[in-house]
Formats: sequence, structure tokens, C-alpha cells
Amino acid sequence: MISEGYMYHLVRFKDSNFEIPTPELVPVVNVFPEVFSEDLPKVPPDREMDFRIYLLPDTQPILIATYKIAPTKLKELKEHLKDLLDKGFIRPSISSWGVLVLFVKTKDSALRICIDYHILYDGVIVQNGLESILVTEVKEKQYSDLILLQLKGVVHQQKVEVFSQGGYGVLRYQRRLCVPKMGELRQQILTEPHISKYSIYPGNTKIYRDLQEIFWWNNMKRDIANFVVKCPNCQ
Repeated sequence: MISEGYMYHLVRFKDSNFEIPTPELVPVVNVFPEVFSEDLPKVPPDREMDFRIYLLPDTQPILIATYKIAPTKLKELKEHLKDLLDKGFIRPSISSWGVLVLFVKTKDSALRICIDYHILYDGVIVQNGLESILVTEVKEKQYSDLILLQLKGVVHQQKVEVFSQGGYGVLRYQRRLCVPKMGELRQQILTEPHISKYSIYPGNTKIYRDLQEIFWWNNMKRDIANFVVKCPNCQ
């Protein structure tokens, strides 16, 4: 209203009938009497130690502009943005779709598009009846396997074509996730498809065909055959 030219008056009223409540009438004060002392409304007492920050001699206050732009330019910019907002050229985005695209510079100075396929991989994992947490564990343990770490160095030098490194340095064999030989990780991968109540047990050929779409390790088919022989549910 002030910007439109209206006059106004600021008036302060005091209710003479209003009584300031005593501490005894405040419920919180009655619950915690040791916190609310009777002599609080006064200046704090003198302390034995005064807190201070010592400055270097001849130190002057730092004066730096908030924005590195002249006030006249800043005013002009605000007016221009307001004009664009009023005309509708700048408005909130209502798009329900979006994609994060990252360009990575290759050795020949070309730019390569890198897209995060984690959501797509999760879909493939669910389709094959495996939990995504197992794939995450495989990726994490790759950094603790000495053989895979050495193989990553060879792959980085582009000396091996069948192996590749994807996002976050994850090692793959023909797009299949390399499983390190650590603990019971491989055994968990073989056991995981049998946990679901909808699982069937078609034998080692079908299990190998399903697992090889995602995972790889040396002598994988032999390990699956030994697992099927020992598994009572697969007989």
C-alpha cells in the first residue's frame, strides 16, 4: 500500500487491564523450578574470564561486495528479469521427464556420452529373479580382489578387448559383471534364485543360461554343475 501512495500511521496500544503473569502461574515454570530462577531478568554477572578474539595489529574490517556487479547493473538486471517474469518468458518447469547426460573426454579428444543405466540394470535383475543388493555387493567387493584389480589395470591400458570398465570402475566381461572369489559371494549368487517361492529347478543348463546374462567368473559353468549335484531341490 505504501508503494501505491497510501498514507498510513503506526499506532501502539497498551492494555492497561493486562496483568503480567507471575512465574507461579506459568505451567512450564512450575514443572522446572530449578531452571527458572527468580533473579533472571537482569544483566549477567561478571565472569572470571572474558571471552575475546585477538586480532592482528592494524587489522581492518573486511569489506567485500556480496555480488561482483555494480549496483546500477544489478538494478538493471532485476528489472529485466521482472519484465521477463511478467511476460511469461520465465516460468517454472512442468516437464515430467528429465535425463542427466555427462560428456567424458576420450584419449583422442572426442566427447563420449555417458548415461547411467542403473535403473535398466535393476529391471534386468528383477526379471531374472535376483535382488539388486547382491549386484551391489559384487561391485563393492571388486575393489578388494587383487586379481580383478590387476585386471582393471590391464583393461585401462586397452590390452584386453573382452573386458571393460563401466561406471564407477566396475569390471565387466562382455557386459557381464565379474564376480570376485571372496567369501560366500558366488555361493549366494547360486542360492539366490532358489529363495523365491515361485522358483523352479530346471537344472544346471537353465541356471547357467540365466546367471550368465548378468554374472561371470572363471569356471562358472563347472561351479554351477557342482552346485546342482549337491542341491537337493534341483534333483
